[in-house]
Amino acid sequence: MKEYIKELASIWPKYLKNTTENSAERAYEIIYKILPQELNTWNIGRSHLIEASSGGTGYVTAGPWFATFDTRVTSEAQKGYYLVYLFSVDMKKLVLEIGFATKQFKDFYGDSRKSRGIMRDAAVNMQQSVEHVTRNFPDQSFIKKLSKNESDLSTQGNNKYKLQIGYEKASIFNISYNIDKLDESELKKDYLNFVGLYQAMVSSPDTMSVEHLLDSSISIESIIEELGTPEAYNFVPRIPPNPRSSSNIKGPFKSSSIADSTKKTGDLGESMVLTYERDKLIKAGRADLADKIVHEEALNNKPGWDISSFDTSGKPIQIEVKASKSKMINGVIITENELKAAIKHRESYYLYLVADIKGSKNPKIEIINNPAQAIMGKEFNLTPASHCLKFYPET
Repeated sequence: MKEYIKELASIWPKYLKNTTENSAERAYEIIYKILPQELNTWNIGRSHLIEASSGGTGYVTAGPWFATFDTRVTSEAQKGYYLVYLFSVDMKKLVLEIGFATKQFKDFYGDSRKSRGIMRDAAVNMQQSVEHVTRNFPDQSFIKKLSKNESDLSTQGNNKYKLQIGYEKASIFNISYNIDKLDESELKKDYLNFVGLYQAMVSSPDTMSVEHLLDSSISIESIIEELGTPEAYNFVPRIPPNPRSSSNIKGPFKSSSIADSTKKTGDLGESMVLTYERDKLIKAGRADLADKIVHEEALNNKPGWDISSFDTSGKPIQIEVKASKSKMINGVIITENELKAAIKHRESYYLYLVADIKGSKNPKIEIINNPAQAIMGKEFNLTPASHCLKFYPET
């Protein structure tokens, strides 16, 4: 292993000058074929593990990587957390770390200094969630060897290396090696210990998922204060999906953009709608009504909608909010209680769709008035998503 690592480090600067990847070159062979194969030999006897690597996505990266994924958590570098060998951008250091995928954080917060700080905080939260795993790990000398600080890939914070800076911030545990002084036996021993730690983390029910890390990072109050009032527009009818293109999607819905809101995403969507509603009424000269808006969900009321508000004429309206990080919401889960309320209130009942929720920009709110009418008129397709099994006879 160490000889291939040294060889790659020596030829990568020249290979990098090609700009685009070239499968005919030795550097390409080492990063995509040889190093993953070497990991595979070290992984023999362990289940759930697959190997992967990258020298860039079409364009050569300053710091290539090769990794081991536990398929119970992830099978790709853009999801979950995994064990990865990272080359520093000067190709002088090799870092072995358990780190999490940064894509969800970058999608939500953007790629900025602020978002990187949030990622670092998330890595610390992950460390805290696995304290019992490290405390009970058989080889405590290995645990003491680990760094809990962000890894060092020699980026020095240069935005030219945004990808590698993300790897540094997302490091949960890491060990750094001088490539010129690699020791094969040490390399393998550390790796096998790291795999053991990684799989113990995966097996622990207390280990935070990346989705949980992201949700935990969201401060609704600060996001609302920073973003201000979102825009709103009337619902734009959807084009039905092509049955052929969606035939491989499992579950009761044939669209991947059904609103998949977590509790935190839902709360953020509702807060954005509250901000919009208050601003709407104040601009209409009804500040008195703005103070009377009720956030039913926050009060744990279950009337069949989330927010009781008013239209600009002063008439009470009922608003059910559906929020998602997806760019577009093509369908939502409607509870029986919400459906009954929509049918009862008709013209005064609204669905507010808050899609593409981010912490870095305001989403637009899509407004559907009287969804019951659209359901009855077959403009919307209402499909039972589940059945409630009650353990007594029908009365």
